[in-house]
Amino acid sequence: QDIIFLKIFTTIFLYYLSNFIFYVESISAIKLIEFNYHLKKLNNSNDSLEAIYNFYYSRIISFITHKYDGGAIIAHDVAQEFFNYLIRMQNKQYVTYPKEWIYKCCDNI
Repeated sequence: QDIIFLKIFTTIFLYYLSNFIFYVESISAIKLIEFNYHLKKLNNSNDSLEAIYNFYYSRIISFITHKYDGGAIIAHDVAQEFFNYLIRMQNKQYVTYPKEWIYKCCDNI
């Protein structure tokens, strides 16, 4: 009986945990439409650059720091290069997965 209870409890717990993680992810990301709006207006609006910068700069630092050995040393340089790249981009196409796209860009720097 204890094993059955434990299996049921674990299943229920994992179900609620996965829903909670999805909820946290959905409220912690700039909405897709908002990100693409700012991306499109980037060269014409300091507010758009500021919105993307304020939301993603610390996330880029954390991403690089945790992904690479010595990442803490290069993280700020990578973030700065990413935003320079963002400003220089000519064809700003619609981005379906902003966080993943940003992290991939940073991986390529």
